[in-house]
Order: sequence, then structure tokens, then C-alpha cells
Amino acid sequence: MASGAINLGSNPSPAAIHCLIMKQDPNKKDIAGFLAMALDLEDRMSGSVYGDYLEKDMWPVSLKEESFETIKKLLMTLIDGTEKHKKEFLKLRNKL
Repeated sequence: MASGAINLGSNPSPAAIHCLIMKQDPNKKDIAGFLAMALDLEDRMSGSVYGDYLEKDMWPVSLKEESFETIKKLLMTLIDGTEKHKKEFLKLRNKL
């Protein structure tokens, strides 16, 4: 960690990230805001949008198990991609 940098922990809220960056350097306002929004969006996509559909009871009763397993596999691909995006946004945040 760079000299003078503050450690926010492993998973701070987007609002905490934004507030801390604003206190350190008001000129980084736009970048901090975009990163906070991106991290929030990634969290919502991973959990609420994709994650809910990993449960069989979210699907019609008539859905065959084989089809459900295919759906889960595809959703996991999306969730894994979302987690990779989140890591990249966190790397950018750490460079601010």
C-alpha cells in the first residue's frame, strides 16, 4: 500500500469508497463516483440478478433437471465474469 493510503478493508461499501476519496482529493470526484457505481452494480448483478436464479424453485416446476443444470452453468459463467469485473474495479480504486 502506498504511503499515506488508507486501507478500507476487503469489501467496503461503494459509499465508503466515494467518501474517502473525496476527503483525500476532491479532483477525483468523478472517477470515485464512477467506480463506486460500478462496484455497486457488480454486486447487484452477481447477487440479485443472477444469484436468485440459481435456485430451482425460481423456475417452473416442469423445468427438467438437465435444463436447470445448463442454466446454472451459464449463470455461473456470468457470475464469475461479474466477480472478475469487480476485482478490476477494486484494482482501479486502489490506484486512486
